[in-house]
Amino acid sequence: MRSSLEATELSDRPVIFSHSGAYSVCAHIRNIRDDQIRACAASGGVLGVVGVGAFLGDVEARAESVFRHIDYIAALVGPEHVGIGTDYVRDMTSIWEAIRASKEVAWPDPTGTQLYAGVCFRPEQLTELIDIMLIHGYSHGGNKGNFGCQFPADLCDCRRPIDPESGELLKSKFSQNCVVFHPAVC
Repeated sequence: MRSSLEATELSDRPVIFSHSGAYSVCAHIRNIRDDQIRACAASGGVLGVVGVGAFLGDVEARAESVFRHIDYIAALVGPEHVGIGTDYVRDMTSIWEAIRASKEVAWPDPTGTQLYAGVCFRPEQLTELIDIMLIHGYSHGGNKGNFGCQFPADLCDCRRPIDPESGELLKSKFSQNCVVFHPAVC
């Protein structure tokens, strides 16, 4: 945690936690704490909410669980600092087997809260997630905040926000490179 805060402080570019969750929502070692979320937002950066069920606190990786993390982060630092970084893997079985086999050295469980099983949020669940967001006041341009990814344009055009009226891709606010943290090294 300290290294990511130090790097964020030293960076002159926006910081991205590409696929994490909020530790306050699910106390998983892979998720980031509120001070890291605040530092990311202060840099102008974005946190991409992960879709791995174990990190969401829901082995079924339901849309409601992804939304809990999105909503928490949006309430903490603003919706402009939340994206979706689902980290989709079709078959998690072999990954969990490898993690369980080496969890004492590679994936510690200091809180006793880690899950070592479950699936990932699937792309076809995005419609359900959007419906949940709409019910809770999120919109393509409303008061509570936009949905659509806020990641740098140079990663992929499909991750750029879409103008709700024209359907055109908007120019990302990140026109330069940014700092991307992979949560496993934070």
